[in-house]
Amino acid sequence: MLGKTLLNLDEIGRMLDPEFDPNAVIREHANSITQRYLLKDFSPGKIFSSVLEVNEFVRKLPGRLNKVLDRLAMLMFIVADGPGFTMPGREKEEDRCWR
Repeated sequence: MLGKTLLNLDEIGRMLDPEFDPNAVIREHANSITQRYLLKDFSPGKIFSSVLEVNEFVRKLPGRLNKVLDRLAMLMFIVADGPGFTMPGREKEEDRCWR
């Protein structure tokens, strides 16, 4: 929708002023608009908050990875232990269990 709106604005601009070049205007003002937007988002408080969030994420990462790997190992065991699948060396164990 935004793209269609911009195309319509481009056409309207050319109707009003055939020499109007929207791309040149965008290039001219894009830098200042981007700087204003970034300066608003990069206040010291927001940066500090982001650093704290990253710190907490990194601190909890080993525990989270252990949980993921444990669940993955359990899933692999369940799939590998399903019907029709025999792991090498398990036949003897199964024979002992059924006797």
